Amino acid sequence: MKILCKLSGIHPSLPSEEIIGILESESIPYKIIKQLKQIIILEITNSNYESVINRAAFSKSIYQFLFETSSDLEMIKENLNSINLDQFVRNKKSFMVRIEKIKSDSLKDDYISSEDLESKIGNLILNLTNQSLKVDLKNPDLTFKGFIIKDKLLFGIKLGQIDLEPLHKRSGPKKAYFHPCGLDPKFARMMVNLAGIDLNSVIYDPHCGIGSILIEAGLIGYRVMGSDISWKMIHGSRVNLNHYKISDFEIFRAESGHLPIKKIDCIITDPPYGRSSPVEGNSIIGLYKKFLNNCREIVHKDNKIVFAAPKRLEDKINEILKSYNFIVDKKFDFYIHRSLIRNLWIIRLI
Repeated sequence: MKILCKLSGIHPSLPSEEIIGILESESIPYKIIKQLKQIIILEITNSNYESVINRAAFSKSIYQFLFETSSDLEMIKENLNSINLDQFVRNKKSFMVRIEKIKSDSLKDDYISSEDLESKIGNLILNLTNQSLKVDLKNPDLTFKGFIIKDKLLFGIKLGQIDLEPLHKRSGPKKAYFHPCGLDPKFARMMVNLAGIDLNSVIYDPHCGIGSILIEAGLIGYRVMGSDISWKMIHGSRVNLNHYKISDFEIFRAESGHLPIKKIDCIITDPPYGRSSPVEGNSIIGLYKKFLNNCREIVHKDNKIVFAAPKRLEDKINEILKSYNFIVDKKFDFYIHRSLIRNLWIIRLI
């Protein structure tokens, strides 16, 4: 089965990497067919796309991918003919067609009318099927969707919409226990998904704060463990985890350079970087150094560590990682606001 994921435009590569991480953590074999702006098309060996719909934070919707062609109507008709539309509309009473333009550097797609193309493709579908279908623009049984990028049309059938409202309801002061340094739920969810770790694993956050990463990991179904130097943050984590009915967790007080555990499957964390965050000692880079040194002892070899850090520390963190024999699998720049760009690191121990 080929699926097309419509991605958020918040970052050029993180949304597609998140999709890949979800598939890997769910042990769903995949092959990347194409990556375009705000689009990734993959072939998966089973139809278990529900995990993407339920977990993704940086995507919008999922489609069964049918074909790619030009926006020429005759070419569209030829492709619709070739896929045997009856297999998709069987037992359906109504449908609609929607066309969305994805902005590109080309002016070619500006001359294509979405509404006109929707109407023409809708008529083609009515003429090419043997079913007594009706057009329903409010509540159809089936939605065909086309994405226009430059002069190309990517066409599919909608499988599901990603509901981000629950994430919004867990943001900022909407949490049961709020602190201004709490990580945004969408970012926390994305970090968990990027790890691509098996659902039977334990995820540990040694700078858990009020539990943002633990909440998202716990809601996905992971066992979670967290620690913090601040008793206030530990209390906040417990309040939030209990509020969201996450029962399989352990929270304790510890400094990130002296973690009282022997081995862990995966670490995902957002260490404090000063200002309104509590930092142990006087040196932020010292905190990262102690944290990464401790990671060498407790994370299973080849398992991933996902962490965020201010971009201004990039060179120093690179030096630490090399000296501690870590491999950088991936690194992303993520714009937070004018005075803060963060690096998101995914690393492994050699």
